Formats: sequence, structure tokens, C-alpha cells
Amino acid sequence: MSVMKIISILLIFFICLTCSANAKENAESGYEAFKKGDFKKALEYYKLTINNESAVKVNEIWIARCMIELEQWIQAESILLEQLRREPENTIKLELLAYVFNKQGNWTGIINIYRELINIEPQNISYRITLAKMLMNQGQNEQAIDTLEFARRINISPDAQIYRLLADLYLAEGMHREAAQCYEKIINVLDNAAVEDYYRLGIAFFQTGDLISSEEAFKHMQKTNPDDFRADLYLGHVIAQSGRIDEAQAYYKDAVKKNPKSIESLEALAALQIKNKHYTDAASNYAKAVAMGDNKPHVYYNYIFSLMKEKDYASAREAIKKAIAEYPSDEKIRRLLDQHIKENSSE
Repeated sequence: MSVMKIISILLIFFICLTCSANAKENAESGYEAFKKGDFKKALEYYKLTINNESAVKVNEIWIARCMIELEQWIQAESILLEQLRREPENTIKLELLAYVFNKQGNWTGIINIYRELINIEPQNISYRITLAKMLMNQGQNEQAIDTLEFARRINISPDAQIYRLLADLYLAEGMHREAAQCYEKIINVLDNAAVEDYYRLGIAFFQTGDLISSEEAFKHMQKTNPDDFRADLYLGHVIAQSGRIDEAQAYYKDAVKKNPKSIESLEALAALQIKNKHYTDAASNYAKAVAMGDNKPHVYYNYIFSLMKEKDYASAREAIKKAIAEYPSDEKIRRLLDQHIKENSSE
């Protein structure tokens, strides 16, 4: 071998060592800048490493991360797609691309990525949960249910998150019995079930017509958080349907006491007071509901009806004026107006 050839080989080897050393130094500087939050500077350093083959695979993901931190979504998407063409099963890069798509509002892209991630790691439950959430976001509830049901079957230990999402989906789809079964499972899995778990369990049972189980769930909710007015409100609903009117009224009163701004509680109490012919109390509660902005036609009707039953014609007249102004074509309110005129024709 000639001396010149040996010198050329050594020169090439030296250049490679120098480039490698420079790439390592730039990568270290990039990492330090990234840790300090100087993402622009970090990106500059990492870009200097891309011409070195041994460094590019290690550092290219940091280029994408810098772009994400700088909110350069289009550039980040482009570089991640390029990287994934070389490493299509790199789960970290796929997850980063899903994050970029999320920031761009590309839901179809996210769904496709998580399906690919599941193909790569079929046993990864978190991927299936995320996919289900994305499908829910797009209103694809049946596919979301299928995804979660499969996750539930392959998961060795019960996962409260899976059952909670499934239960919410079943409720949304009107499958109340299935939702109740999921919420029961959550409560059995958790040592300290949340108030919301008992609340939704009670709702699910209520929708199926299982009033005994619904009442039990709301009573558990009440014990878990005595200050939550919703337990009293729904106990009122359940017990009213069971025909225990006085007991239901007491629960409604407790709900109003705990949350005086709950229009639903005021209306429920007032409706029961009308049924019991306690028109003065009913009128007072409907007046509060109207004052808080609840001006639906049936609220006006019941308010005016209660006032007229108590022969408070002056207040009834004012309420009718407001109701007619908002709902000039409402037949029930107009019938009350005709009745009011008839009863006060001598004025």
C-alpha cells in the first residue's frame, strides 16, 4: 500500500472521528438547551447532527420534540412522517405524531395512528382506551364500545377507567342496564368509589325503572358526600315515583336548602306542592325559578296556575303579561289568560 493511500485512509478516519465528536457535542448542547426551555437553540444544535449517520437516529426525535415545543406543527408532522417511513413501528414517534395531529384537530389521523399502535402492541390497554376516547369524540360510539369491550376481555385485572368509559357510552346509547352493570363493577373494584360513580349508577337504575336499586345507589352517594344536593334531588324523584309523596317532598326541600340556586330542585318541589294543593308554596318556588331565568312555557304555566288557585289575581296578571310577551302563540298560557279574564270580568 502506498504512503499516499495510507495518508488518505487516516485522513478520512480522522474526519469521521471529528464529525462524530462534533455531533456528540452538538447533541449534548442541544439537550442542555432543551432542559433549560430554550427550544429554538436546542433545535439549532440538533439540526447540526443530522449529517452524521451514527447520530441522526438518536437525535432526529429531539428535532421533532423541539418543533412540538415551538408549536411548529406542520414542520413536526413532516419530519415525523419522514422518520416513520424509515421506522414504521417506532411507537414513540407514532405517539408524538398523534399529539401533533391532536393539536391540528386531525381526529381521523389520530384514530388511524392508535389503530396502528394497537397492531404493533395488541396487549397495550392504554392504546385501546385512547382509541376509544377518540372514537367517542367523533360520535363513533359503537366502535368505541367494541374497542373497550375487547380491552376489558384481554385485561387481566379489572380497570375502573375502562368500565367508567363503557358505562358512559352505554348511557349515551340508552343502554341503561349495561351502564348499571359497569358502574356496579367500578364500585366493586374501587375501595372508595367516587360520588360520581354512585350518581351515575343511580341514574342508570332510575332509567331502567329499578327504583329500589336506584334509591340504594343515591343513599350511598348521600353518605359519600352529604353536601351534594343531587343525591337529595334524585332521591326525591325516585321516591315520588314510588308514591311516597311526603318523603319525596322532604328530599326536595333538602336539595333546595343545600343548593338554593338549583332550578331543577325548585321546580321538582313546586310541582309536588301543586300535586298536594299547596299552591302558595308552589307559586313562591316557581317565582324563584323565573327570577333565576327559567322562563320555559311550562314553568310560566304552573306559576300562573298556582297564583290563580290562590286567587292572587294581581300577581297572576303580571305573570301572564310576561308569559304572553315571550310566548304569544302558546295555547295553554292563552287559556289561562281567558280563564283570568273570565274570573275577573267584573273588574
